[in-house]
Amino acid sequence: MPLVIVGLAVIVLLVLTTRLKLNAFPALILVALGAGLAQGMPLSDTYESIVDGIGGQVDDLLMILGFGAMLGRILADSGAAQRIATSMVRTFKISRVQLAMVLTAFAIGITMFYEVGFILLIPIVYTIVRENRLPLLWVGLPMSIALSTMHSFLPPHPGPAAVAGTFEASMGLTLLYGLPIALPAAALIAFSWPRLPGVKRMHPAIPAGLVAEQDLDEADLPSFGTCLAIVLIPVVLMAGAAVGELAMAESNPVLPFLVFFGEGPIALLIALLVAIVVLGPRIGRAEQAPRPEGLVLVDERTSELQASEATAGVSSGATSRAGTAVPTAASTSAPERSSSPSGPPTPRQPSDDPPDSASGGTASPGGTASTGDTASPGGAEPRSRARRRGDRYDGVLAACTDAVKPMAIILLIIGAGGAFKQVLVDSGMADYVKDLTAGWSISPLVLAWLIAAILRLALGSATVAVVTAAGVVAPLVATSGASPELMVIAVSCGSIAFSHVNDPGFWLFKEFFGLSVVQALKARTTYTTALGVLGLGGVLLMSTFVG
Repeated sequence: MPLVIVGLAVIVLLVLTTRLKLNAFPALILVALGAGLAQGMPLSDTYESIVDGIGGQVDDLLMILGFGAMLGRILADSGAAQRIATSMVRTFKISRVQLAMVLTAFAIGITMFYEVGFILLIPIVYTIVRENRLPLLWVGLPMSIALSTMHSFLPPHPGPAAVAGTFEASMGLTLLYGLPIALPAAALIAFSWPRLPGVKRMHPAIPAGLVAEQDLDEADLPSFGTCLAIVLIPVVLMAGAAVGELAMAESNPVLPFLVFFGEGPIALLIALLVAIVVLGPRIGRAEQAPRPEGLVLVDERTSELQASEATAGVSSGATSRAGTAVPTAASTSAPERSSSPSGPPTPRQPSDDPPDSASGGTASPGGTASTGDTASPGGAEPRSRARRRGDRYDGVLAACTDAVKPMAIILLIIGAGGAFKQVLVDSGMADYVKDLTAGWSISPLVLAWLIAAILRLALGSATVAVVTAAGVVAPLVATSGASPELMVIAVSCGSIAFSHVNDPGFWLFKEFFGLSVVQALKARTTYTTALGVLGLGGVLLMSTFVG
């Protein structure tokens, strides 16, 4: 029985990752192979499904995570995320920080994919958590819940929009009926789930390398308007594309441009480029802070700089900002520090030393830190203006490079989740569910929800579940008399339930919140299922008024 095979595959995956401590990437590939063979797929077809699943899952997601990670790191290192977080806390107070995250996620999630909104908001979550010493899930879980709701319940997101087209439902009425269902359901789950005993007992740490570890002085932060404008660039571009697709004729020459610049990766790339130009020089200034003991930065100018510093009587431990970080045997000019976290150090590793410490750059005659742009005591000429202009962006370029390093394992795991999903799709799971539910005689709204929920449980992909369920129940729309708009919402609500290990979004959530597989099941699987059930209840209640 196909559903039994899916259940056994999930159990095997849990054993591999929790009991045997196998990394999720090879574990998912092994389980995908086993599931395909157990379903009777030939070896070659199973392999092709795995390859297609990985490629189909990480195609544009690779750019979304890459550009998003770089943008998030710039927002963090430049102080932009700190400015936004500080402003939010001041406006809503720390006691209502969850409300602030929910409202922000609602506003962004109307037009943005879950993954894009998540990547955009997670640096702000990290900053609020670190500055106020709050539990990570206390701040981040409400944000994720609100984004999940907006992504899965309502058009113009692809799944609900596709179902609306299949059922010939009004997009405007679907949105009008869906908002009173989605917003209360999301608010109820967002504010209650972080308070559940099982969730409160989880204490995940912010994953290493995804956030700046030091606060900047208030005077050094960029303005709130600048920070907000950069964050809103992808929101405005994607919203403009969504509005254009709804309001413009396909022959309108402006529409292709709106659609192009409204694509998630392109919108994030534009925001990234603006952030590099506007916020990049601030990261260069922030990096005048000292580096950990035993770390120097080596590039093609190192020898020349060390020689000139030695002549000027300056400590050889301070070198240019740009280059590759390598450990040295000792650093005699740096004061004693506590040991740094495990893992390779980065050029922007924080330090407890004040900025004017001898280890933080080339010492100037006045005793303040310098980055090598000033003339040495021996009368050497300052570097050219062109060199200084280039150095303004050394810090931000290094930040972009460092930002994508933690993305590698996340992309591998998400891709493997896509492979597992594709094997289930290609093995005929959707057809099995369609045949299984063909003879059920229940309310069309409940049937639509059930089919979508079962497909979501079996396949993992909400988009595949919602589109397949729409095809199964489409004949009922004309014969049952149910509102096409409510049928759209019922299918969409079913497709959000039961997110688990065959859902690539599950692994995105797990990795960015630093959870184990079991913890992610307790947090994400339960909240998505609760959202789906509440959504069905809202649809049934709404049906008493609109038919």
